[in-house]
Amino acid sequence: MKKKIKIKFVDVPREFDKKSNFVLDILRERYEVEISESPDFIFYGIFGIEYLSYVNCVRIFLNGEPVFPNFNDCDYAIGYAYMSCEDRYLRVGGILGNPLGMAPTKEMQNRNLVSPKMAGRKFCNFVYSNDKLGYGSQLRIKFCKKIMEYKHVDCPGRVLNNMHTDEISIRYKGFDSGGVPIVTDNAWEDSKVQFLKKYKFTIAFENIPLSGMTSEKLFHPFYAYSVPIYWGNPMVTREFNPKSFINCNDFNGDFDSVLKYVKELDNDNEKYLQMLSEPPLQPDYDFNQTEKLRKFLFMIIERGNKPVRNPEAVNCWETISANLVLRWGDNYQKVHDAITYAAACQNGVPEKLAEMDTLYNSNTWKLVCKLRKFGDSKLGYLSKKFFHFLLKMRKYFHSKTIRDTKG
Repeated sequence: MKKKIKIKFVDVPREFDKKSNFVLDILRERYEVEISESPDFIFYGIFGIEYLSYVNCVRIFLNGEPVFPNFNDCDYAIGYAYMSCEDRYLRVGGILGNPLGMAPTKEMQNRNLVSPKMAGRKFCNFVYSNDKLGYGSQLRIKFCKKIMEYKHVDCPGRVLNNMHTDEISIRYKGFDSGGVPIVTDNAWEDSKVQFLKKYKFTIAFENIPLSGMTSEKLFHPFYAYSVPIYWGNPMVTREFNPKSFINCNDFNGDFDSVLKYVKELDNDNEKYLQMLSEPPLQPDYDFNQTEKLRKFLFMIIERGNKPVRNPEAVNCWETISANLVLRWGDNYQKVHDAITYAAACQNGVPEKLAEMDTLYNSNTWKLVCKLRKFGDSKLGYLSKKFFHFLLKMRKYFHSKTIRDTKG
């Protein structure tokens, strides 16, 4: 008879299925798992602060975002970063970066499906719905526009949209009042990979360049046999074969040089197919991540409900800061105020967040958002250019008047 355990998932992304996921698949191999409101073990992410209300249980930080774990808040952590904390941390970047927590297999290295016909596919694609969160979200827009100076890039997503297609399932059906995406289901991943198969190149930029974090943005084009033009993880070649993709990190931010290299591959079928034929992962890639995760989870469960975090330590709130940035965008002063308040007065966090909710749901903030949206539109862009031109002319004539007066 299997041992019964009580667990719960909180503060995880909306697309994370709390009743069927890779963690549950492993735990159910050995245990009878009950999803409980009074758990002995909770798994939590950065999308909330509900985890703080669970004091008398083991907290396991399940990190799918570019955030470092805070071991004053959690007992154990599973993440991307190359770091160590005795037996309290496990890095399984391949699992976290893949669809539905499926670790890459050695089959991914087999590129026998590469054929000369692949050099005759459409040029390049850009599939994104986020244009605000993370430095990379703006950088990839700039890069896509640079590539378009050479050839047209198909952009079926919300960002830079220039084509309509029903081939890619909708990932988000909007945003809630706090700005959090409302997801549909996970069908978008398979449909996206099928869409990428039609293209020679895929622009694959992360939101943030965190060492060790390589997301589905790089895995998807590899699965589709489309050469990724990648920016993000500065240590990406520690696990990925540098001969199998275009690594923008190698060009020191010089997009002109990246474009030159893209042109070279695009116009030389032999070189392009050679890159496409390269195995995506390094020869020493860790294909044993699922087994390591299995041992890690079983170790935690067998130790029982015995938190190992320091009960005397004050929560440092790093994950709250990440959550607030995701929710409140670029109003860093408000984020800073909330974090400072939270660190000084743990019990007042819900009230502080409620205060921020009130602010960001106000008509004033909605007007600011509309103005910002207008400013990002084509019409708004022209208005801003004209306004800056007027300012420049005013400055010029003001300086000229001063010079004439002195003369």
